[in-house]
Amino acid sequence: LLILLVTLFCRIRVMVASTVCEHNGDSSNDQMSQCKMWNRRIIKRQSMQYRIISAEACETMAKRIEEAHPDRFTFHPTKWSKFPDGTDNIEIGGFHPHNLLSGEHVLFLASFHNNDVTMSQFQVIIVLLQSFVESLTIVLPYYPVGTMERVTK
Repeated sequence: LLILLVTLFCRIRVMVASTVCEHNGDSSNDQMSQCKMWNRRIIKRQSMQYRIISAEACETMAKRIEEAHPDRFTFHPTKWSKFPDGTDNIEIGGFHPHNLLSGEHVLFLASFHNNDVTMSQFQVIIVLLQSFVESLTIVLPYYPVGTMERVTK
């Protein structure tokens, strides 16, 4: 379902981006400047490329996004494991041999299906934010609802 939404989102952005603002000779300077600004924004949107980092549960989705749009998305696999004492051992993709994410637009596919993986992903999000990325977009295809044990009586 999410891959369908991402594909639809990309197609909508392309359709919107392909609508070029045109002005005729008798338009005002404000209209002309707005038209130029809109056209620059369209060109910028069409050329945006994202680096994908994903939670373990979303890796297949990330690979499918990259396969569908290889010119816009680059997937960097992340190794999610635990040390023998139970603490996280996470190797985030895109950092070796050097930081490929600095100054780039990053798309993080998250999955908060239980508290353990949620905290691990928060750690990765913090590292990404401290890595001088241009922008960080977090996609959360499933957000668990509140359950009864959180209700006080």
